[in-house]
Amino acid sequence: MGNGASIYRFPPERSAGAPRRPSQPGAPHQSSQPGQPDKQTRKLPASEHEVIRLPLEPREPGKNPAGITSPPKHWRLDLKWIFGILCTIVLSLALAALAMFMATEPGRAQQTLASANQAVLAREFQGDAKIFAPQLYAFLQNPDFARTVYENPDSLTAQVNAVPGSGDTQSGPAQGLKTWFGLYSAPLRILNDGVHQTAGILLGLLLVAFAALAVPLIIFSHRLGKVVSMAVSLSVASWVPFLLLSFASGRANSWAGAGNTLTDDSERALRQIMQPLFDGMFDPALSVYRVGVFLSLSMLAGAALCKLAMRLSES
Repeated sequence: MGNGASIYRFPPERSAGAPRRPSQPGAPHQSSQPGQPDKQTRKLPASEHEVIRLPLEPREPGKNPAGITSPPKHWRLDLKWIFGILCTIVLSLALAALAMFMATEPGRAQQTLASANQAVLAREFQGDAKIFAPQLYAFLQNPDFARTVYENPDSLTAQVNAVPGSGDTQSGPAQGLKTWFGLYSAPLRILNDGVHQTAGILLGLLLVAFAALAVPLIIFSHRLGKVVSMAVSLSVASWVPFLLLSFASGRANSWAGAGNTLTDDSERALRQIMQPLFDGMFDPALSVYRVGVFLSLSMLAGAALCKLAMRLSES
């Protein structure tokens, strides 16, 4: 029927017995009753009814006739949630890989190993190490201790296993040194070049996957939701680990600091030596998640300010 609505106007009903006078072309229409004014001011069309077309106001895309923005389609919301959840998971793994990559960076990791080794050499039980584990003691005295352990963490484990065991006549002090250095060498195996390279490869793959998921998430989000969606994903990926690591770091430092009040020399030394290892592993991770928390808060604050400015401009 064309654009616009149509109103059908039918001619008045005629009496069944009244004859229908044919209209002559060019002749004026006359009233059916003489002496009465003709109330019909226009000529009826030849068809049975007349169509009067009324123009409609053009609609703007995405708005209903009342001018209210139509809600996004359901399939867009579903896809946004799917990509949002996957993006958050991948981003969480990427931040964890970045934290490990920074903690095992050669300069930082070797400095952590050197600090822990200096704390070991400063303890009073080094005299027993000279007597019962001379090879291990010489290995700890090596100036290249940090670089050697970083490049080959099995080297320290091999020196600890070489200490005489319980079947030897020197089982007392030697076994104590072997147990103590076995505990000490366990966390040092994390700070090595192999872990650093693995974390770097994993980080690269996760960043590619994150980009592949973030683009659809932004596309299926609406207006300021593009920023809010990314901010929420970053918040979940950074806030929770940051709070957990802050709590764990505080507990670890409290455990290490409480070693000063202990009477057992071995346990007190172990706690004090673990302090630089805690700092070397927790500090890089906290710095990564701290940046994530700051960026997410900045994005949320920016989106809120933009929304407020849009409201003020509309009013």
